[in-house]
Amino acid sequence: MPLSEQQKQWLDAHPELKPSPEKNQRKANHDYRSRCIYMITMCVDGRRPLFGELCPPDELHRIPHVVLSTLGKQVLKLWNAIPLHYPDVKVLKIQVMPDHIHGILFFTKNVPYHLGQVVNGFKKGCNDAFNTHRREPSFNKLWENGYNDTILTGKGHLERMTRYLADNPRRLWIKKYNSDLFVRRSVTIDGTDAKMMGNIHLLKYNKKAYVQCTNKMSDDEVEKVKKHFIEMCEKGYVPVTAGISKGEKAVMNWALDNGHELILVTNNGMSRLWKPSGRQFDACANGKLLIVATGEYQNYPHGIKRNICLALNDIALAIVEGKTAISQGGALRPNDGLCL
Repeated sequence: MPLSEQQKQWLDAHPELKPSPEKNQRKANHDYRSRCIYMITMCVDGRRPLFGELCPPDELHRIPHVVLSTLGKQVLKLWNAIPLHYPDVKVLKIQVMPDHIHGILFFTKNVPYHLGQVVNGFKKGCNDAFNTHRREPSFNKLWENGYNDTILTGKGHLERMTRYLADNPRRLWIKKYNSDLFVRRSVTIDGTDAKMMGNIHLLKYNKKAYVQCTNKMSDDEVEKVKKHFIEMCEKGYVPVTAGISKGEKAVMNWALDNGHELILVTNNGMSRLWKPSGRQFDACANGKLLIVATGEYQNYPHGIKRNICLALNDIALAIVEGKTAISQGGALRPNDGLCL
């Protein structure tokens, strides 16, 4: 359905909120009717903050939190009511944010309906509530088209995602007041186009250390490598690594755990709404991390192959050698200092 003139004017005034052209990805060859746990993300059309307001800590909340609007409360109620319509689907978690939601659903057994039917039923209920109380005639729908899903598998995945959802208000608060550190920027590294996020000043810092280790290293050799790079960090060097092998991961984890600056190279590109998670998010917010990503974003990335590993290590080495060019709009300002 084409946008009305009012919608176009509103979105032109808020270019950062325009719908993403990227398609929602589904995992190939996965049966979305099978027994499984899913984390679902859905965004408000135009990313309008219709579900509530992000508020700072107060006497009742030790961390930033979301105060839900009437519509936000209705969305929360409808999500928790999903089992009334689909008894074999269990609601494990829901986090309503001002302009999007994250929710975790458990398909307790194989069912005759698929995940998309459950999500679309929920979205229809929300749309009905939205239309009842709608005060924005220029917008005729509540949700962006589609949704994103993550299949939760493996030890600790559900626990990590549950923590992620609970931590969303704090993360949004940090991002709001450290916005420059969460901007997706373009960079060319030795002829390779990439995206980056974090402290771009680290790219121009002249004391960088290339961290590349073979996977054939013994545990003792890994410890020696880690000790060597810790000593370099203590002398003021910033490690640059793809974080693939055991030795590279050891150095990366030490930097993240100890609040040291780090440049991390990855092969999974950055989507429009992508942001780092866990320790990487906090390191980014503190100006201690720069993430450089090549290729296209994959919701379900494949295993990394040897040629990709070699290419990422080449990019890490090129960063150390200063073979970088920041695209227009991502340039360092002349008066900015290094966060070191």
